[in-house]
Amino acid sequence: MTSLLITMGDACGIGPETIAKLFRTEAARGCVVLGDLGVMRRAARLTGGLLPVAGIERVADAQQLPPMCLPVLQAQNLPADLLDAPLGRVDARAGAAAARAKLRITLRPCCLCLIRDRTSKHVRAQHPFPWSESVPRWVAL
Repeated sequence: MTSLLITMGDACGIGPETIAKLFRTEAARGCVVLGDLGVMRRAARLTGGLLPVAGIERVADAQQLPPMCLPVLQAQNLPADLLDAPLGRVDARAGAAAARAKLRITLRPCCLCLIRDRTSKHVRAQHPFPWSESVPRWVAL
């Protein structure tokens, strides 16, 4: 089965909560979140709790999880104090985490990925990544 890989976005923004709400529906079946397990657990709590969030090591591991469970493929080298970044505010830690989640993507025939590059100039300047201009794009992995 082909999965849809969703980057969590800015840990201080609305992306994680929006994703958590999506995983409360059948529309999320076959989706995997690429980001931070702690941030996604916080998002699940903030959107009503009672949503299991599971860390996985490979996209294929998500198929073993029960329905209505949010699988998170952990991005590497995220700031250790990411959960201390204030919600609703611009924070370099959150920008770094979003950039590193995108860098975690490698070319493998396992899933499709939607990446939204609405990333601030501040973050772009600090993190080398082939940024596009606010255009969602599909990347076959």
